[in-house]
Amino acid sequence: MYFVQWKKAQDVATIARFPTGMVGDGAESWVKPQENIIKVSIDATTFGENSTFEFGIVARDCHGYLVQARTVYYWGLVALDMAEVLAIKEALSWIKK
Repeated sequence: MYFVQWKKAQDVATIARFPTGMVGDGAESWVKPQENIIKVSIDATTFGENSTFEFGIVARDCHGYLVQARTVYYWGLVALDMAEVLAIKEALSWIKK
């Protein structure tokens, strides 16, 4: 089910139906970085019913090719914005390695 939703969100025709261009409207898409730059993206989600949260970290080059990726899963009940802050912190630590 989630894969179908993701595929629909990637469809250019779907994105064109959202003329507002507002953050959070589902019409956001990845923009490649400048030449010779690695772009790191994060996304987090929370599962209140299980008291867990997880996040993904993806590093891509200027051509959009995957350099590395990581997922992290934790036990604990946190707000979504806190899960995203923790994802950023983890991404910064991951970059240092």
